[in-house]
Amino acid sequence: MLQTRTDVLICTDARLTEKNGRRLEKRVKNILGPFARVHFTALSTGKRTRRNGNCPLVGGFFCVVNSRWGPSLLPCKDDRTGLGILTCLPLRTADGVIAIMGTYWPTKYTDDSVGNHPGSLWSQIQSWSHKHDITMSPID
Repeated sequence: MLQTRTDVLICTDARLTEKNGRRLEKRVKNILGPFARVHFTALSTGKRTRRNGNCPLVGGFFCVVNSRWGPSLLPCKDDRTGLGILTCLPLRTADGVIAIMGTYWPTKYTDDSVGNHPGSLWSQIQSWSHKHDITMSPID
């Protein structure tokens, strides 16, 4: 970010636990300075079931706002699924607020292979949607 003068970096499918996210946050601040800001989606291993317990974490964001814009970062918002498919980084400017969005949408498996991927992000979003009476697919 320093070499390319990047102001905001959003990494998708970061697959971070709370512990790993805090560790990366510390490293970023050591490099970019104390005014840089980090926002990440900590994925819970508690959402794994016996059926998908061996599946790796999937989804989530790791976002970095450099020290020039870091002090202008307002509270970030994530999607309500807790799966890390949408995040919003609002930045206060002299003219108002800019909302920088990051999104990560899953790959849809063919119908005959869905059962073979119970821990996939697609399956997890489908499951969350059904529990909340949403009948559309994750892409719809």
